[in-house]
Amino acid sequence: MAVGLDRIYAGTHWPSDVLAGILIATAWMCFVLSIRWITDRAFASEQTERPRVSPAS
Repeated sequence: MAVGLDRIYAGTHWPSDVLAGILIATAWMCFVLSIRWITDRAFASEQTERPRVSPAS
């Protein structure tokens, strides 16, 4: 964020350029994280679940 504000202040980029860059980066991050979440859930084995234990009475 600070770099974007500095670019606007220095006059090297328009505010719309910085906003577009932030939006593209946010969309890419959401895409990558959603793919990771999907693959983690798809390849999760049942062995990683906690074993069910009945109470000893």
